[in-house]
Amino acid sequence: MSRNSFWINSKWNLKTRHTSWILNFMIWFVIMPFVAIIGLVNYHNNYSEQIMNVNGFCMNMLDNQMIFGSVVSIFVAIGMAIEAYGWMNNISQVDMYKSVPVKESTRFAYINLNSFIIYAVGFLCNVIIEIAIFTFNGGFKAGDITEILTYVVINIVTFLSAYGIACIAVMLTGNAVLAAMGATFLNFVELFAIWLWETGKCAFYNGYEMINIKGIFSPINMALNAMEQGVNKVNVINDSPIYVIVNHLNTAGWLIIGVLQAVIYLTLTYQLYKRRPANVSGQRIVFKLARPVIEIAIGCIGGYAVALFMNEVGGKGTAIFSVAVFVIILHIVLKMIMDGKMFFDIRGVVTLAATFVIVTLLFSYQANDWGKYNTYIPDEENVEGYSIYVPSKTNLQYYQRGEDGTSDNMISDYILLDGVEITDKTTTKNMLQIINKALKDMPDETYGDDIKIKYYMKKGNDKYRTYSIKSEYVNEILAMTYDRMEYKEKYNTLEYNKSIMEDIINKEGSVAITNYTIYSDDDSYDIVRDNNSEDKEVYKRLYEAASKDILLRDGDTIAYDKPIGELDLTANYAASYGEYNAIDLYIPVYESDANTMAVLNELGW
Repeated sequence: MSRNSFWINSKWNLKTRHTSWILNFMIWFVIMPFVAIIGLVNYHNNYSEQIMNVNGFCMNMLDNQMIFGSVVSIFVAIGMAIEAYGWMNNISQVDMYKSVPVKESTRFAYINLNSFIIYAVGFLCNVIIEIAIFTFNGGFKAGDITEILTYVVINIVTFLSAYGIACIAVMLTGNAVLAAMGATFLNFVELFAIWLWETGKCAFYNGYEMINIKGIFSPINMALNAMEQGVNKVNVINDSPIYVIVNHLNTAGWLIIGVLQAVIYLTLTYQLYKRRPANVSGQRIVFKLARPVIEIAIGCIGGYAVALFMNEVGGKGTAIFSVAVFVIILHIVLKMIMDGKMFFDIRGVVTLAATFVIVTLLFSYQANDWGKYNTYIPDEENVEGYSIYVPSKTNLQYYQRGEDGTSDNMISDYILLDGVEITDKTTTKNMLQIINKALKDMPDETYGDDIKIKYYMKKGNDKYRTYSIKSEYVNEILAMTYDRMEYKEKYNTLEYNKSIMEDIINKEGSVAITNYTIYSDDDSYDIVRDNNSEDKEVYKRLYEAASKDILLRDGDTIAYDKPIGELDLTANYAASYGEYNAIDLYIPVYESDANTMAVLNELGW
């Protein structure tokens, strides 16, 4: 076939893709610009009088548009894939297409090329329209071009990958509705599966916190990780050039994964395209081997979700029984969908049993902690240090507040677990021995204090664990740890913010409010007296006194004594630091805190 013939057929195909053109016009020329305009109207109505400038607001909107745009691109890809190969589900159109003297590889190439052209025209025009809208309102600056280009590339790669997956679904069925359902499932199944697995870990593993979903097979995972790694961090204040470069490289890495996804999925689509029979119009499942795979995949995802839910309702036994009921019902439903009638066969029973066994094993692995997550203790020779956080103790807490006055960033856990490391080998060894003893001494049905530990591993793969053990062991570890001066110095959160504190105290325009409260003598921590002061000198004296006392306390004070009161140092900065312009510090006061008590006594406490 000549090159001219290729372009002639390609142009003819472009002219017949009416649904794709209309879909892209409605999405990119109507809906997305409308969303941008509504956002700007919301800004002018609600935020224009605040510190946030229109450029910052538009950049926040762009970040949201990136996520929304990627999801939209996936559904656009699904719709375009169904139309691109819709002719294969119409016997008369199959005859017409097959009558044209074109190689199958050529036809496959120009159909997919046209899909990309239609999408690219609509999407890029949308980008130009939104840039014009934001620029007209003063929302974009020249320096924002990097983020805009990243947005464009992420969405294009997302479309290509999602389109490849959608084409696979189209090839597996001769029914457009089933193709849409299958394409949606395939595009989002990895995200949902990883989220379910992480939810199970949160349910059964003490103190486990859901991690970022790092799947590499679906376009939505690729897009979310590309945005997280690069775009949302590029414009952070005071980023070093190296940090920005590294984040761009991380974004590029995820984009390469997305391109590989598209290549692999389109290659697989082509293999199915060549092998797909011509007379399967309207047939619900074209390739018989796909049927058990589809049933098991849907059964495992749905069954595991049912198991987690029913475990919360009635325990493990109820969860397993519910899975059995679910897979039977699912088998009946899928039979009706795929065959239009209900009947049993040996293959169906085998698939049913396989699904039940897989879900039961996965659920039991997490529910019974077969991986020993809750009792994990690293080998001493692999650990170079540790840090701890005990939620039941009254710890110094540190809040940064944004422009709307809410507490945006509470980082006491962060400071204690990621900024206060004990590196002494003897102390680390003793801590491991206490944890090992505590886990052996703790009956399964007994609940003690929680202690969160971060193990700093020599190979860099740091581990986080939360143990529920007897209070005596928690206090022993806490006292031993706090007695180390390196811990006290790192724990002194006030010193981390010394420059901010000096601005609060010395700069005109900042507001410093000091609250000092007295607790009751019992264990209720009820406040019996509450004093306020807006005198910066009081703020300064208490801040400096507390900084000294934190370094003078011993471990037994922290582990066994109860605070007699609390300092609340609240201030608004004279200047904004990053996205925050206010700070709250909550500092427990012990009777042995000589410096703090001396100042408070002078103030009439």
